[in-house]
Amino acid sequence: MLSISLLITTYILTSSLTSVTFYIINEDNRVKNLINTDFTIDMMFLDENIEYFDRNNKIKIFK
Repeated sequence: MLSISLLITTYILTSSLTSVTFYIINEDNRVKNLINTDFTIDMMFLDENIEYFDRNNKIKIFK
């Protein structure tokens, strides 16, 4: 399920931009909830790094 979400997200972003590569570091179940938020997508388009903290982990999403 996560891989499908990431594929769709990457496809949408790469069709809108010329060349985009995203690297996501964390456990799969935690990334899934973060990647689908509007905030995350907006930050990706602004070409900024994202750090998200929860009580167990830190998630980093960056280009």
